[in-house]
Amino acid sequence: MKTIPIIMAGGSGTRLWPMSRKSFPKQFLPLAGEGSLFQQALLRTKNKDMADPWVICGKSYSDIVKTQAEEVNITLGKIIYEPLARNTAPAIGAAAMIAKEEDPDTALFMVASDHVISDDEFYVEAISHAKGAAERQYHVAFGLKALYPETGYGYIKSADTLTKGTFLIESFAEKPNMETAKYYVDSGRYSWNSGMFMLPLQQLLIDLKSHSAELYSHIEGAIDNGAATGNEFYLAEADFSKCEDISIDYAVMEKSEQRAMVIGHFDWSDLGSWDSVWTHKPKDNNNNASADDDIMINSKNSLLQSQTQQIITTIGLEDVAVIATKDAILVAKMDQMQDVKKIVGTLKDTDPDKLI
Repeated sequence: MKTIPIIMAGGSGTRLWPMSRKSFPKQFLPLAGEGSLFQQALLRTKNKDMADPWVICGKSYSDIVKTQAEEVNITLGKIIYEPLARNTAPAIGAAAMIAKEEDPDTALFMVASDHVISDDEFYVEAISHAKGAAERQYHVAFGLKALYPETGYGYIKSADTLTKGTFLIESFAEKPNMETAKYYVDSGRYSWNSGMFMLPLQQLLIDLKSHSAELYSHIEGAIDNGAATGNEFYLAEADFSKCEDISIDYAVMEKSEQRAMVIGHFDWSDLGSWDSVWTHKPKDNNNNASADDDIMINSKNSLLQSQTQQIITTIGLEDVAVIATKDAILVAKMDQMQDVKKIVGTLKDTDPDKLI
């Protein structure tokens, strides 16, 4: 079965404000490891017995996508442009309909462009197991062993073994409170939902039409009335704008009888907040992550990140992040990083230009 990596690159990454902006969101930034997160996602498709990766994003990211792919010598299969954001189900449904015209015996490997993943033997093994289940027409979610209670992730509860390395899915669970998250981890039956899926194309379209007929129809319209230029496809706005804003989890995975999961043992993070960025940075003897020319005195467990030429200096900081750009500075306690969304919400009402 042919496998096409589908890299979802349309997100705006507002939880990493002020560095992540609508015009240049977090997936295109070098936040952890070498290159941007998007470039790392592209490179993870190499040597995995997969077709050239496809990218789904907004037209405004076209130049960034092409430039960053060229920088790491990755040939793109197709670029599908969304006229507006409508979550993952409309996007992946469109990719499936377009791919069907080329080869209906295909699986779509849906991955995010802004996650940190260790490209090791465990990752390769998880992909191999997922391919095996996809060949049997099962949609496969990638779960990650829940190492600690986490309220920022969704969870998947596994059931009986399906094939080697894959399990049937009993249920999906939304982001829990801390008490529920502790229960999930203690039970040993729940895994973090990474948001990565291996989706057999034909079964995907069957389930999408069966469970979301109206959405299916609007996606068809967006393709029929869309336009192709070379390897680029422009979905028609009039039709795509009618698509329900819904994830592939809700539209297909939670409703399909053909669903399974792999439980990965590779390192993974959705890099959803500045404290998680700090976790993936090299640190000094005081557990600080900063640029070489920054100066930190009597400070520990802190993060300094800047896009400016200014030197950042600190005295007596502990568990604090300082994020600087040319037009904004964020200073926040590490354990309150989820509240960055409140700042973004305030800016939307008072100074939306600061989000661009």
